[in-house]
Amino acid sequence: MSTSFALLFMRAIALDERPPLRFLQNRDWSGLWQIREHLILRAANAALHRGRSYRDFRVGAAAYVTCRKPDLMRSLGRTPQHIYTGANWKLGPDERNTCAEQEIVAQIRQNQHFFPARRILALTVYGSPQDEPDAESGIRTPTLHPCRHCRRLLREIPEMRPDTVIITASPDGPMELMSFAELLRIHGMA
Repeated sequence: MSTSFALLFMRAIALDERPPLRFLQNRDWSGLWQIREHLILRAANAALHRGRSYRDFRVGAAAYVTCRKPDLMRSLGRTPQHIYTGANWKLGPDERNTCAEQEIVAQIRQNQHFFPARRILALTVYGSPQDEPDAESGIRTPTLHPCRHCRRLLREIPEMRPDTVIITASPDGPMELMSFAELLRIHGMA
């Protein structure tokens, strides 16, 4: 039975487990074992420095994205991976909000001609969990999951795959790690 690249990537992020040698060949695995903490830190910094909310509810997100043309990126002296960060904006109770995940999707779309994204390998959401259950699924979670609008948006973009690693972290310490398919299943969108 062969193990997929995405499953090995998820295990490496979750358990600091080194992939088999055959998966290390012709791939850039540098820094893989620190990527989980790095993504959480980037999302936390985005929430702290760029997040704005009239009720002081700050959310940050970070996406680890691979390039469609890695050889071109290496020839230009750039890595074939990129990290995008986003933060929420909600300036008043009657104002339209912008979620951190929506900001990331907008950045990926804007940079398609510079950095043609192939897939999102990992997406981190950092913020305090909501006091009330999720509006769509009615589920209460220990960490902040993407809202129903962001789950729908992420489900529709081609860079997001069912095996994309979703990391949700809270300032209080809890962390959850799941695949995008599991996140959708938890909220009844599978």
